[in-house]
Formats: sequence, structure tokens, C-alpha cells
Amino acid sequence: MTEGGDRKCENWSIGGQFDRFSRFVDDNKRVIVYALYGVSAVGGLLVLRSLRVFKQFKSVKDIPEEFIENKHHLFGYVERSDILAKSDNIVPKIWLTHIPIYGKFRRNENYEIPVEISGVKLHPDFSLLAKQV
Repeated sequence: MTEGGDRKCENWSIGGQFDRFSRFVDDNKRVIVYALYGVSAVGGLLVLRSLRVFKQFKSVKDIPEEFIENKHHLFGYVERSDILAKSDNIVPKIWLTHIPIYGKFRRNENYEIPVEISGVKLHPDFSLLAKQV
């Protein structure tokens, strides 16, 4: 009678629990490994989606607020430039085409993002010179 009681006590001890867990893992290794692969793949896809790795931004509204708040760098080509007269200031304006991290890069007018360069004042004579060129 004490043998049965010892077994019951052994199953509920820490060593017995670890032994049961170890046998469970040994019996179900393949399922556990595939489940871990699946969880890792889903996590990787969520990270890629949140970073917008494949997206090419077409306008300022497409750029997520968290990119601006965290001051992420965006890379692109300057397609053209112009000079704007705003109130009493002359301000440069450029049109950029965003380059996505991965994916197809499209270069046409539909993908150009207009950017006014703030904090830069141009001399009034410069606008005359730029128009001549």
C-alpha cells in the first residue's frame, strides 16, 4: 500500500512533474517545433507589415504618423524643384519619389510627393535668376 502512495506522491513532486513534462515534449517534438515555426512566421509577417517594407508612399497622407513621430528616415529621388512665393517669403519646393525598402519602385508623376522646405528663405533676386535659367 505504501508503494502506491509513494507513486502518487512522486507524480505530484517537482521531479515527477518535470519527468511528465519531459516525456510529453519527447512524444510531441515535431508538433511543438512546427508550432514554434508557425508563431515565428506570423510574428515576422506582422513586423514586415507594420514597417510597411513593400509600400511606396504616393502622398504625404500615406506616410504613417508613427514614422513622423519617431523621425524615421525615408529615402527618395528628387524629381523636380520650383520656387514658391508665400506671403513675403520665397520658399523652395521639391517633388520626391519615395523608394520602398523592398518591392517594385515606380517612377512617375502619380508617385511624386510635394515637399515645401521650411525654414529656408531665398533672396528675392534668386527667383529672377532661377526663372532665367
